Amino acid sequence: MVKTLGNRTGFAWSLMILCAMNSWALGGTDGLPSIPTAGVLPHSAYQLHGELAWQRVPESGEYSSAFPWVSGVRLGLFDRAEFGVEVGSKISVSGKMQFLQEQDWFPSLSFGARQIFNSQEAHFYSVPDSLRTSYAGELYMVASKKFFGVTSLNGGMSVVPGLDSGMAELFWGVSQGLFGGLELVYDGLQRNDDLHHALGLSWSFRDFLRISVGAKEVDRFFYQNEQFGFYMRDRENRSPDGYSAPGIWTALSFTGFMSSGSQPSTPERLIIFEKRLDSQSKNTEKYGARVDRLELQIQEMRKGSADSVTIKELIAERMLQDLVKGLTDETWDPRQGRRLQDSLLSLGEVSNRILVRTVQRESSSLEYRLLGLRIMGSSQSPRFVAELAEVLSSAEVALVREAVLALAKIGTPEALDLLRVFRPKANPEMQKNIDEILKSVIPATPIAPAVLTPAPPPVPVPTSSGPAL
Repeated sequence: MVKTLGNRTGFAWSLMILCAMNSWALGGTDGLPSIPTAGVLPHSAYQLHGELAWQRVPESGEYSSAFPWVSGVRLGLFDRAEFGVEVGSKISVSGKMQFLQEQDWFPSLSFGARQIFNSQEAHFYSVPDSLRTSYAGELYMVASKKFFGVTSLNGGMSVVPGLDSGMAELFWGVSQGLFGGLELVYDGLQRNDDLHHALGLSWSFRDFLRISVGAKEVDRFFYQNEQFGFYMRDRENRSPDGYSAPGIWTALSFTGFMSSGSQPSTPERLIIFEKRLDSQSKNTEKYGARVDRLELQIQEMRKGSADSVTIKELIAERMLQDLVKGLTDETWDPRQGRRLQDSLLSLGEVSNRILVRTVQRESSSLEYRLLGLRIMGSSQSPRFVAELAEVLSSAEVALVREAVLALAKIGTPEALDLLRVFRPKANPEMQKNIDEILKSVIPATPIAPAVLTPAPPPVPVPTSSGPAL
């Protein structure tokens, strides 16, 4: 009677915790239900967590439903360690130390111990009380790496001295981001000379609330006794525990800080973000260098053929096509065009070659050539002055007008001298525009000792007749 009342009281207490907070009692802090990860909580952060499962296991010769639960709390220490206390049928403690933090291509690496004094895993899988002590005292090493910000891979090995006589067993896990904070989570582990798999969906809200639901021993739902079907219990070997029984688990966690003063300040968060940005910039440079090497290999394989097209050139041409299509669309957002133009110019010399080739090629359509001239002017790069000089001799008035505006936007002495030379050859309307441009240029005044002259006003440039980017 007392034992039954205690079980009911503990179960009700667990449900209250689950409704209020909860998370991955057996696994890590990122939603994997059964295995640890290399991640640790920030300093002074806490995580209240719990997990509830359902499975059918044999009891007194008959199958009955079991609802094991585990809950507890974790504390982050110095951004390098975690300490936790868990409660299932009994109390256990856990600890983890992170020795390497994830950086570039290197994963984070942690060593830890869990199930100390008692095994929450054994309780969660409904192992009989007489056998649970052999599952206690797990030691593990785990590495974790995140790719592209949405895919997390985890793997490691663990030793349970009382269960496997010191032999190491493997575990692994994958977390794949989908959308809106939703992730697909999977993990697997070796235990009792067999492989065990869990699959589920996890949803997080602003890094402090996480909810998850999934299936344990997911393969045994559909395949037993060398036959496919749909099974709700272990029909193959009538194992006395839940390691072979298909089941369902659900979890919830709440993460916060001990006090508002312990949270990182705005300057500290800026430093963290700047470090992340610097790391991402380095990775981008590495990727760019690899693309450049691939382009050289492609050109080498094609023996420098004039028809060879590099990867970046294909990207630049596609961007140029999108810009032309966008400018003819009434719903086109000019800010979108500006972002796309900036992305095109960020390709460097590759985009310069594409623009020059598009403008100078007479077979290109007029809208492409005009757009190329506008982008040249927007770049304000002196690199295009020589090419723009060739366009001034074109018989197409629209092209000449755009070339004049581009030279005015570039505004270097060479560009302005070119406009002065071209003025006598221009038509009256264009001569008027060139005069307005040249009159607005204030000659540089020598700087007297200890006296600074004010900067000249910007050169007003007549607007193009074409759509703005």
